[in-house]
Amino acid sequence: MLTARELEQQIKHISQDPGVYLFFDRFNRIIYIGKAIKLKNRIQSYWNESNWSNRYKLKFLVPKITKIETIVTKSEKEALILESNLVFKHQPQYNVLLKDNKTFPWLVITYDEAYPRLIPVRDIKKFKKRRDSKNKFFGPYTNSGAMYENLELVNELFPLRKKRSPPFKNRPCLNYDLGKCLGPCQKLISEEDYGNMLEQVEMLLKGNYDDLKSLLTAEMLKASDDLNFEKAAKLRDQIKSLKTFNEVQNVISVNYDLSQDIFAIAYDPDEQCNFACLQIFKIREGKLINRENHEIDFGDENDAKEIFESAFMQYYTQVADSDLPKEILLSEELRGPKEEDEVSQPCQNGASPSNTLEEWLSERKGSKVTINTPKRGDKYAQVELAKRNAKLMLRKMKIDMLEDSSKDINVALDNLQKALDLKSTPSRIECFDISHIQGTNVVASMVCFIDGLPVKDQYRRFKISIDQNNDFASMQEVVKRRYKPLSKGFTANNENQEERDINESEAEVNTGLDSAPNLIIIDGGKGQLSAACEIMKELNLSHIQIVGLAKKEEEIFFPENKTPMVLDRKSPELFLIQKIRNEAHRFAIEYHRKLRARKAKESLLDSVLGLGPKKKKILLEKFGTINRIISAPLNEIEVLPGFNKILAERIRERLNLL
Repeated sequence: MLTARELEQQIKHISQDPGVYLFFDRFNRIIYIGKAIKLKNRIQSYWNESNWSNRYKLKFLVPKITKIETIVTKSEKEALILESNLVFKHQPQYNVLLKDNKTFPWLVITYDEAYPRLIPVRDIKKFKKRRDSKNKFFGPYTNSGAMYENLELVNELFPLRKKRSPPFKNRPCLNYDLGKCLGPCQKLISEEDYGNMLEQVEMLLKGNYDDLKSLLTAEMLKASDDLNFEKAAKLRDQIKSLKTFNEVQNVISVNYDLSQDIFAIAYDPDEQCNFACLQIFKIREGKLINRENHEIDFGDENDAKEIFESAFMQYYTQVADSDLPKEILLSEELRGPKEEDEVSQPCQNGASPSNTLEEWLSERKGSKVTINTPKRGDKYAQVELAKRNAKLMLRKMKIDMLEDSSKDINVALDNLQKALDLKSTPSRIECFDISHIQGTNVVASMVCFIDGLPVKDQYRRFKISIDQNNDFASMQEVVKRRYKPLSKGFTANNENQEERDINESEAEVNTGLDSAPNLIIIDGGKGQLSAACEIMKELNLSHIQIVGLAKKEEEIFFPENKTPMVLDRKSPELFLIQKIRNEAHRFAIEYHRKLRARKAKESLLDSVLGLGPKKKKILLEKFGTINRIISAPLNEIEVLPGFNKILAERIRERLNLL
């Protein structure tokens, strides 16, 4: 970490102009790239530790900085663009990263070749190797079947080159004879005509159907006037095929001038996963022509606005100018660059961040591009739909990640043993969680994982006797109730067990509630852990390893150690303990809701002495509601079958407490 003197030396000559700053580590690697309206103020703010509580990643980033470089720009807009380009190029460790989605296929027009082809690809990086690459990409297609259907229709409309290299030197291949290629390899079509055909292909893939139809119709009429009826017939067939292509698109609006991108993000900080899902709906001429999904890796960044803005900038830096829409609808508000010692604040130069970005995108497109964050109406409904799809995709990504991490549970368990310095592999792990609302209906849960997998018949739930908002006392009660039966004679039995060679039959002993776990996880921080440790010491079970898992930063606390441990956020061992903790939380919440629902169903009449279920039924059938019972005269109640004056007075007295 730079000392105050080293920092002073490095920022001595940094100006207060707008620009981009680059932080390097001791290996001279770029670890973070940022933008600012006033470079000097912004860089100095990183060493103000009061900002660290709001941006968790600064605790890890700042100590690694050994060198600072800056690039001055003319304006805030240039700083935004330059930052996005540099982040995309260098992929720094602590920046929010919009990942290329290799899961879904793309269509690529290979403009780097003499006569370009249209081909499907999954890994687009190898087509972007050259800095001056002219290749154009369309996608990604979340439905590969739909993509291949589109490709087939394009090939039917436009006979582009199919082969990468010509199979013959002096004649075209069979595709030419079948009318599926115009023989560019043998110079049977001019570069100009082939280029015009490629422009039409681009129009089709971008969803500009009406413009393409008008162009083809004009060519057909011209060919007919020139008595070139064969060409006119081909163009007529192309227009018919174009109609088929157009019909397969989803109609979003009857407004055929509608050109929109709907840009939505799903981000769940409570789950402590370091990725988000970006969903973009592309609407052209009132039709949904494509839907894109992107994973956003934001590392230790916990600022939702920063994540959203970085994803927006990186995405639209990569989009071709000709593919920009007239309007972009956002699920979140954008903000401007951060200034001075504040972690976040709006633009101070009078221009909103969306205006700056609108200006940048409009210059690129050559016409007006607007950016809106709708709060109501049809546009809001469209954004909510995109956001819902993003949440569903995020959930799928989480499930896939958990499945991937659980493919080799032994690795996670071994890594956990090393990370926590356990004496043996934690084959049996038990986790506790407390659930309540302001001290009412306090419950606790205990879940059990054996060999990394949940064993639900070992789960237990507890109704806490202390009905108050005291998590420490509640945790002590549940830990004591769970482990008190193990306290007598456990130590001696455990020592004898260690002296024997453990074979398979002996290992199976550790599968019931009469066996102690290898690891106990307390859902909570230092306070909950200390409370649980007191009970374990009282029960003479302090030799069992116990840790606390604080949810906010996923910090692992140890007894008698003030410094918590933070595991790698992508490590299988962290995924495993997160999965266990989340399962304990789910089980506790489920029980708490059940008790709360049961209590909510209890009638005030249940507490009236002498009023059983049958009499209560008679009372409600007569009056219908509690309010009518309250307003009814006593003599109407006491004359009911089985009722008397004393019971009627008890009912009235109880209901008058309302």
